[in-house]
Amino acid sequence: MNVGVVGCGRWGRKHLQVLQSLKGDGLVEQIIAVDSNPEVLAQIKQADFKYSSLPENSCDLVILATPSTDHFNHSLRLLEQENHLLVEKPLACSEEEAAQVLACAQKHGRILSVGLLLRFHPAIIHAHAQLKRGNLGQLLEFNFIRRKTDNARVGADVMEEIGVHGIDLACHLLGECDPRTIISSGDSIGARMTLEFAHGIEAHIDVSWETEEEINRIEIIGDKATVIIDSNNHSSYKMIDSSGESLIIIEQPIAPLEAEVRHLLSAVAAHEKGEIWRINPDHGAALRCVKITQKAIYRPALTWPD
Repeated sequence: MNVGVVGCGRWGRKHLQVLQSLKGDGLVEQIIAVDSNPEVLAQIKQADFKYSSLPENSCDLVILATPSTDHFNHSLRLLEQENHLLVEKPLACSEEEAAQVLACAQKHGRILSVGLLLRFHPAIIHAHAQLKRGNLGQLLEFNFIRRKTDNARVGADVMEEIGVHGIDLACHLLGECDPRTIISSGDSIGARMTLEFAHGIEAHIDVSWETEEEINRIEIIGDKATVIIDSNNHSSYKMIDSSGESLIIIEQPIAPLEAEVRHLLSAVAAHEKGEIWRINPDHGAALRCVKITQKAIYRPALTWPD
């Protein structure tokens, strides 16, 4: 399978590294790197071909890792050229644009996925299974804390860039439910959000750049047990119950980005064979994340739905 990466900045280069590894496993045949900046392309070592624009009919799958403001136009063009597509989040910068991209994928019969990466985190997958088996009891609260010492990205919003993962996980853990109430505060560098779901379950999202220390903490709190996950740790997590604290070990964990790309390659292969395929997240979840993040960015306090 031939895979192209459009946009070879920080995330694009991570995708190229994963594709190079998967090429060694025989899952990828050719890697095509695309970037409008020749200096960026000159630094790329993992590609078989490098272009300033993607040649038509050159790829089975394209990964779009350009700045988010370009996602809408690039996605429409790539889908109209009959490419299957993985778009790094966000899918688009507005609900209307995101809906148009989803409609375009449906019209052309193409697979379209969005990079909501933590769905593929091995510790989160394992903890989610614990929740579904009833080992945590009734879910009471979900906390997502991500504080980064990095400088804020120019023109970016921390809720759209980082907080969206917490929003998506909260809805995912609750069976893809939408929140009924949203309260948000803060600014583009540091922001907080509370999502209230049915039965009084709350999710708290606390994200910021330019902090003094790094924090990557996810808490899934039930009435029988609590799970604490460090999102940088793919091999274990903590579980606390009435008997104390235990360390849960994940056997043979696969890094989230590799797992995500493997999942999509499998879906594309099934699609081309005429077999049943699925994507994770589905289109409804991708649209929901755009909808919630955009409302939170532009309207500091609101009730959902409004």
